[in-house]
Amino acid sequence: MSALGLTKIKEAGGEETPRFCAVLTLDGVPVAHVSNDGCGGSCRVDGMKGPLDSKTLKRIEDAAVLLVADVRPPTSNLSEETLRSLDLDTAIFRLLDRTALAKKIDRACKSKTLLRHRGDDAGVYRVASVFYMPGSPATESIRKDPRVAVILNELSSDERAVRVMSKEASP
Repeated sequence: MSALGLTKIKEAGGEETPRFCAVLTLDGVPVAHVSNDGCGGSCRVDGMKGPLDSKTLKRIEDAAVLLVADVRPPTSNLSEETLRSLDLDTAIFRLLDRTALAKKIDRACKSKTLLRHRGDDAGVYRVASVFYMPGSPATESIRKDPRVAVILNELSSDERAVRVMSKEASP
């Protein structure tokens, strides 16, 4: 299974969609420049050095389908080509959201303990009013709470955002 990511993100507002440019990675390797002018159109995907070859585009689209499987309609009157294009746009926007969320959570983790409860909806995390310190009595008391599924401070930056964006808060 291939994993998509975004690096070197530059954002500048946007009217109907985010206006940005970034480098799209596949399994950590830069494969394309992606951008959107922020006026509601599709994302532009260009190869790193010239046109994107069809084999790489298919690998990118396959990875995008996996990233957005939870929001893809089970049936549609759209062509498979159109659906794959929509999947890629949705995946890119989801990666932008994940990156922004990761930055926000990383900042908060520096001064608070962040956690998710079992059954929390996607996008929900909670902030305990205590500084996170492994092994401290306050942290251990949070860990023993049966409602707590995960202490986000104990995960990597990307894992935190993925866990918060997922529907399940389970460990």
